[in-house]
Amino acid sequence: MKITQNWFYKLENISENKIEIWENLTVIFFDNLWISFDLIVWKNSKVEFYWFLNWKTDFNNYNANFLQNSENSNLKLRYLLLSKNFLNLKTKIKSEINSSFTKSDFKVISIANENWNIDIDWIIQINKNLSKVEAKLEEENIFLWENGSISWIPTLLVASDDVIASHSCKLDKINDSKLFYLRSRWIDEYKAINMILEAHFVELFVCISMLDISLYENLKKEFFELLKK
Repeated sequence: MKITQNWFYKLENISENKIEIWENLTVIFFDNLWISFDLIVWKNSKVEFYWFLNWKTDFNNYNANFLQNSENSNLKLRYLLLSKNFLNLKTKIKSEINSSFTKSDFKVISIANENWNIDIDWIIQINKNLSKVEAKLEEENIFLWENGSISWIPTLLVASDDVIASHSCKLDKINDSKLFYLRSRWIDEYKAINMILEAHFVELFVCISMLDISLYENLKKEFFELLKK
């Protein structure tokens, strides 16, 4: 499928597994489906992708491939993953950069509830003879309980010299100092935890709130309902 117009698209309305973003476009996507796909970004286009993937089915296998094949493409990805109750999320993402003057900015937040497993394999590949390329991959994992596991493999494959590339991974429980501060203001623990998690939710999806406030509010409602179950 070729995207030829600036727009906000929901992947549930796109039936094909190969998506091409044509030249000189600004396109934003939202997805909460476990549908694997390939996406190609062409010259002078800016693409933002937002995902909310959760634990509805055990051993979900999700694969996505991104290709920036023309100069001056800009790709921004934001993922929110939630798993709990002995269910498992498996995701494999590959981003290949094959053009100069290109930017990629990826962030994943994993919210880890009780008895969970999240398996993430994410590769950024920057090919030969490129210049002025920037690529960033950031992962934050938040533990809500003591038991659980995560497998996170951030991989940078860099074959050019004129590149700024980085990856980071943060593992943390709900911050005790933040909880103490909120509870000292007579906010109970459950509400305080929700306030902290909501801050992460807003960080990822604030753009969605400006494009479709109804979708944003429904996502937030679903997110907190899943945390309670």
